[in-house]
Amino acid sequence: MNMGIQIGNREKIAALAIVCLVAIAAVHYFLIMGKAASYRNTYNDYMGKRQEWGLMVNPQSSDAIDEF
Repeated sequence: MNMGIQIGNREKIAALAIVCLVAIAAVHYFLIMGKAASYRNTYNDYMGKRQEWGLMVNPQSSDAIDEF
């Protein structure tokens, strides 16, 4: 008498779908999320530089900028 656990096709497909979803989530986390942090840091650096450049404008140079 065989008392092993029998797994049907429906359960096999469900298990395969779960494994695929976990694999996709892992790839997304390790590849895409790492790049997102890099892009965010680059954007923050750009915004900081932009603010520094904006602070360099004084009332005397603003007229020349407007004429340009």
